[in-house]
Parts: sequence; structure tokens; C-alpha cells
Amino acid sequence: MSGFPKLLKIAGVVVFALVAGIGSAWWSILGAMSATGIQNGAWYTSTAIGSQASDPYMRAQIALTGLLALTKAEAIYFTATEDDDGNALSGNCTYEVTGRSFAARWWSLTAYGDDHYLIDNPADRYSYNVASLGLRFAPLAKWQLTVSAEPREMNWLPVDNGSFFSLTLRLYNPSPDIVADPGAVRLPSIRKVACTPEAEGAAEGTTEAEAAS
Repeated sequence: MSGFPKLLKIAGVVVFALVAGIGSAWWSILGAMSATGIQNGAWYTSTAIGSQASDPYMRAQIALTGLLALTKAEAIYFTATEDDDGNALSGNCTYEVTGRSFAARWWSLTAYGDDHYLIDNPADRYSYNVASLGLRFAPLAKWQLTVSAEPREMNWLPVDNGSFFSLTLRLYNPSPDIVADPGAVRLPSIRKVACTPEAEGAAEGTTEAEAAS
């Protein structure tokens, strides 16, 4: 009986060490992108993606988020999880994403759910690209998408009501200028135009709680 408390104590130490180790690795994985990242408005990227400069944590995050990464000469990936005002993207709100074409052979904009996968929707619509927006022969033309859970007639990118989502912009075979300085690229604006009453109420409640504290 005297040995049981000792074994229990050792087991507790082992469990704590495992939890602490897994937890620290998890946070390191999640922080790998931001540690090597470049912020450009609401968008961020990392020049280490797809390169030999990627450390094990960066590669683990790429595997975690399901990103099939190419080298930056082949593709540069920009991701947005917030709007232009710094608020997390939510399916409870409607956004206007506006921009111009890019100096790249091909580019696309895709929405992903909080599980980092494509968002199922009745329209079977998951992304837009330079061709579907009619910009292959109009590189200076301005384009606009509506991102929302509620259907729209034109250029609608569906997301899930009530769920967090992210946007990923892929530039394939970008110009040397973009490769050299991704932070200087003129990227699309993400403007929140409306939210459901429930979302507005939740935001007001948070503001009041913060003010009271």
C-alpha cells in the first residue's frame, strides 16, 4: 500500500508533462505562421511557406490547415480571418470584398469554414477566380464579391450562418515584384456591411461588459 501513493504521484507528473508538452507544441504550431508572417491590411502570409526555410512547426501548421503549399515563385497565399476593422469574420455578417486583378498568371479567392475545409452550400460555389470574374482580359477592372450566409444574385460567396470563416487568396506564378515584397501588394478590402440582429446584440453586450470592467 505504501508504494501506491508514490506510483500515483509519478503518474500525475507524467500526465502533467504530456499535457504541458502537447500544449506547448500546439501553441507553437499555431504561432508558426504569425512568427514568420507578413501582415498586409486584413491579410497575412509567410514567405517560409513551401520553402526550405519552413521549420517543423510551420510544416505542421500547413498539414493542420490542409494547405497544399507550393514555393513562393509558384504561388503566394494570403489569408484573412478578420475584416478591415480587425473584427473576426463571421457568418452572421455580410461583407463586401473589393479589389482589382493581380500581376499573376492565375488567382483565386476561396472561403473556408472553422474546420479549415470548404463550406458546403446548395449553390456548390466555393471560390471565384480571375476567369469567373471576367478579368482575364481586363486586368485593371475593379471587382466585388459579397460574402454572406444569405444568397445574393451576383458574385456571391456563401458561408455558414453563425460560424467563423476565413478567406484565402492564391496568386499563382506571381510577378517578381510580388514575390520580392508581398507586403506591398494591393490586396482586396474586406468591409462589413451588415450583421444579423443576434450578432449586433452580442457585439453590444460585449461592449457594455468591457465598459463596465
